[in-house]
Amino acid sequence: MTASKLFGFDRKVSQEINQMFSKAKVKDASVIRAEDIAQLPSPVQKWITNSGIIGKRKIQSVRLKQKAKLKMKPDQKKWQKASAEQYFTTEEPAFIQPI
Repeated sequence: MTASKLFGFDRKVSQEINQMFSKAKVKDASVIRAEDIAQLPSPVQKWITNSGIIGKRKIQSVRLKQKAKLKMKPDQKKWQKASAEQYFTTEEPAFIQPI
């Protein structure tokens, strides 16, 4: 892929991200309560409680960045660096993962 095509793709993704987040308005500033998760299976309740989210505001949008090292084959000697960036919103459910 040529640099100009990559630049065009990056620009398009950036526009989509900006559009997605411009629609993400804070509509519910309530906090997560233990009662909100009472109907979930016990292991899920435990995980959510241990995450520390009880008593915090409900999440409505996320920008998630990850870095990793991975091997493409079991016998590969060197680890390859990888990174990912993902965007989520809940008001109008959306997900973008630039390549």
